[in-house]
Amino acid sequence: MPESEAEARATSFPTSCPLTVITAEYLTYSSDPTKRVAEPPVHREVQANLAGTSSLGKQVLAEHSGHLIQLDQPELVIDAVREMVAKWRASRN
Repeated sequence: MPESEAEARATSFPTSCPLTVITAEYLTYSSDPTKRVAEPPVHREVQANLAGTSSLGKQVLAEHSGHLIQLDQPELVIDAVREMVAKWRASRN
């Protein structure tokens, strides 16, 4: 996790690029997928900072998901992609 956090902090995006960071509500473990542990506050902060690197960035909290948001809440991911595509198209006009 520290390496991933360092990479996220060092990442830069074009400031006008639509960016949605979807943050999991909790962690799950492959040894016991029913065990849920809240994401550490620093993780949410790093992801919020990442979203803030774009003027079109935002953070979305996946309140009913672990790390595999695309499986737990696929509609959240689909909606985020559609919204970013719409923002990108609007910025080109």
